[in-house]
Amino acid sequence: DPAIAVAKFSAILRTHPNSPRAFYGRARAIDRLAAKQKSNHLLGEAIDAYISLLLLPTSVLTSNGTQNTKPVHVPDDLYKAAGEECISRIRFRGHHHKAVQVHQLLKKRFPNEPRYPIQLAVTYLMENHLQNAKEVLQGVLNKWPDSGSALVHMGFVLKATAGKLNEEDKIKQLEVAADYLKRGIASGEDGTIDGRFFFSLGDALVRLHRREEAEQVYEDGTKRGLFLSKFQRSLYNDEAEDLRDVGEWKQLDLFAQGRKIQANCNKAPKTCELVSQFPAATSCTRGQIKFSVMMPGTHVWPHCGPTNCRLRSHLGLVVPSGVTIRVANHAPRTWKPGKFFVFDDSFEHEVWHNGTSPRLVLIMDVWHPELTPKERKSLPAI
Repeated sequence: DPAIAVAKFSAILRTHPNSPRAFYGRARAIDRLAAKQKSNHLLGEAIDAYISLLLLPTSVLTSNGTQNTKPVHVPDDLYKAAGEECISRIRFRGHHHKAVQVHQLLKKRFPNEPRYPIQLAVTYLMENHLQNAKEVLQGVLNKWPDSGSALVHMGFVLKATAGKLNEEDKIKQLEVAADYLKRGIASGEDGTIDGRFFFSLGDALVRLHRREEAEQVYEDGTKRGLFLSKFQRSLYNDEAEDLRDVGEWKQLDLFAQGRKIQANCNKAPKTCELVSQFPAATSCTRGQIKFSVMMPGTHVWPHCGPTNCRLRSHLGLVVPSGVTIRVANHAPRTWKPGKFFVFDDSFEHEVWHNGTSPRLVLIMDVWHPELTPKERKSLPAI
């Protein structure tokens, strides 16, 4: 019974206030009690209890409150276990900023173990603090240049930030990112055989116009069970990332995540009135209804949608000549004015506009027909 364990460890701490094992036992007992009661409040107490243990070397009070000149020593294994369990619980709560303190304590205590600064970098990535992650990873690679885990994470960061650079610097950074990712994956270290790294490597190679190498990476990832197929890599795609190679491509959302965007619907009231008659689209919390306009000279990189829970339908509105879309290994096709075509956009697709006037389509995402109503309701919005 975790409640009894909490009481017993608390009693021990009243007579032995600096006992590392009692601190750890109490923290774990509160942790178990939080899980049993599904209590975030108790989970917060468990996190604080783990942190108290990690700070024990500077806690020098005796049981009667007098100063103790001898710092408390927490055994290495106990310190590591408490720190890593604490980080896990903090990440579960989504309070990643609070984990930074714990990472720093582990990093300071074990300066010769690269996994601790790498874990700090991962937390920065979870917070989308890419520059902080990059600085930490560079420090790791300065000390451990062959660390596979540091290489894949640094490659991931460099790939993710390359789009903000000018064309020349972007190409250089993508080359470095691809090299780091390849070397890191080849190391086979724990955590390096991950779909996110295979996805990033393949996408970097595509943007370097090394398409055959990219396909080999995707095929390898598929053989390892990281992707459903080399054309379907939706688990690792970010729908908001920069997908445009050249040209101009803009969209106007009318519905997103199952919610009407009234300000935009005010600009297209008749369209919103019509699409509101299709609940399979308006209720799709994993998709959008939107206008998509593409200007001449535009190329959209090969990419996959973020989920296979939906199907994407395109209604051609203004369709000039010279516009094409490729889905997976099917031959490129074009749109037809007033006609829908439907495809699973979790499969790789690529778009070209080699015409001379704008292309306009209405995109409507609908729930995949194989999902039950219960499954649709259970899925979080994206």
